Amino acid sequence: RKKELVRGALDNLFVVRDNVESLESKFVQLKREHSTLSSQIDYVMETCSIFQKENIELKNMMKKIVQDNDQARKAAADERTKLMTGQNQENNTEMLSGLVTDVGALREEVRDLQFNLDERDQQ
Repeated sequence: RKKELVRGALDNLFVVRDNVESLESKFVQLKREHSTLSSQIDYVMETCSIFQKENIELKNMMKKIVQDNDQARKAAADERTKLMTGQNQENNTEMLSGLVTDVGALREEVRDLQFNLDERDQQ
């Protein structure tokens, strides 16, 4: 009976030893996997940091492009206004010149009419 108990105890001891060895092996493997995952996490974090910096740079570039575009659009609108104003000034100058010529012609006609009236009154 004692032999059976000892044999059972030894069998249990061997089972426990095998289980401990298996757990130690699993622990070593988990430690390696943890190390690998830690390295991968570090790489991902570093990559994210790089992407964040690039994202900030891209946002700043976009902001600058939008500002430059707004300035170019405003400059083009100002240039158009200047051209239109210049054309209007040219048109106004031509119109005034034409009006001055017409007024001069009307004055001559009025003088002629006045002269004709004066001559008729003297007759």
